[in-house]
Amino acid sequence: MARRGRRRRSFKGRKILGSLSTQLFRGLKVVAAPVAFFEQISEKDRAQLGTSYSSAGTLDQLKMILNITTGRVAGIQIFKTIDGKAFNNPPQTLSSKNLVNKWTMGGAFAILYGVLGKAINKTSTNSGFGSVLPATSKIMSLGKSIFAGGFLGGAFDDPLNPRQQSSGSFPVLNSTPQLQISRGIRGSGSDSTESGFQ
Repeated sequence: MARRGRRRRSFKGRKILGSLSTQLFRGLKVVAAPVAFFEQISEKDRAQLGTSYSSAGTLDQLKMILNITTGRVAGIQIFKTIDGKAFNNPPQTLSSKNLVNKWTMGGAFAILYGVLGKAINKTSTNSGFGSVLPATSKIMSLGKSIFAGGFLGGAFDDPLNPRQQSSGSFPVLNSTPQLQISRGIRGSGSDSTESGFQ
């Protein structure tokens, strides 16, 4: 009786782990393409925004990414201002120069692993050794999602490299000019008060 109980527990444990693994791969497959797309299409522009992006709140960062994406894809600006500042939208771009990127390369390697892994597993199974490479179908499916997202993002990505200035006047977050008053420091018996635009 005890042995049967242990076997049942072991079987249930494997079933739960297998189910969690399947759910994890499904979740990764769902988010892989959007993440690859948004990361690729906005990476250079986010880098150019610098601290304007990195120091912004999560909601403002999402607004910037949406503006960058809609600008690059269709030349549309969703948010005219972000955090009280005028947002110069990036120009629409369509180029083949960035189709080969880290996401398409990563996706291609995952697809290659799946294709070769299936062939290797088939050979090893026929030889009586069973499957030797794990999750070939799941990894290949995930690779397809990553490749698709990276390919689409690369198609609309700024064709210039990160060290060059982005095409057009983007990206700039412009605030309305404010009058700044600077007061001189007392020294050598004289007081001075200066004001002006800086």
